[in-house]
Amino acid sequence: MSFLRDLTSMRLFIFAFFLGTMPAGCVVSMEQLAPYQQPQAKRAARWMVGHFTTLIVAESDSTSEDLQRVVVPIWLDRRDGPWLYVEEAKATQPDEPISQLVMNIRLGYHGQVQCEVYDLPDDRAVYANAWNEPDVLSSISPQQCDYRSGCTIDMHLNGQDVYVGSTNGDGCPDQYLNGAFMTIHQQIGALSMTRWVRGFTDDGVLLWGSPDTPEVFNRLTKIPESLDEPLVMIQSSP
Repeated sequence: MSFLRDLTSMRLFIFAFFLGTMPAGCVVSMEQLAPYQQPQAKRAARWMVGHFTTLIVAESDSTSEDLQRVVVPIWLDRRDGPWLYVEEAKATQPDEPISQLVMNIRLGYHGQVQCEVYDLPDDRAVYANAWNEPDVLSSISPQQCDYRSGCTIDMHLNGQDVYVGSTNGDGCPDQYLNGAFMTIHQQIGALSMTRWVRGFTDDGVLLWGSPDTPEVFNRLTKIPESLDEPLVMIQSSP
């Protein structure tokens, strides 16, 4: 009996020691909820959803183009979401997107909100304006989309009303102008979304994108209370 007690005590000691030496992030991951249940992931997704425009900025800068950005929830019945469809286009050519992608929002091991980026399958033109026609995307699944390895955006809550984050290092391949890699910095707030996308050569020399000026997208719709609500335009003051 003494031997059994000693063996049990030793096992409890080893287990307690193991837990005490584990990084805090590992403990978080063991207790992590499924993505569709994570309050932080759902809040970040709600803040990202909406219609946005650079119009206000562009009016004060004659060298910039007016852009519109639309982010809508998709695949709401999945338990590994939230999933978002993201589309950008010139304001003068809304039916010809210049950027289309899918994002999966979830918590990382250390409590950060991660935006995993996916490319649409086949010809992207098929999904143009899919934010206005949800059925277009209901025919495909995440498994058919191509995961952009190295392009995940890690975001942290700065204060109570701004998410700030970026890609890490040089692991995100340039998807636009054949540079060696690209970086994405973004800030998600209650009234606006700031994005700074740049491409670099192997030596880290800036190839494209502004050296010091990010794009500022101003929110045109209210932040939805839940992801299954329709978007509502913000009423302008008289």
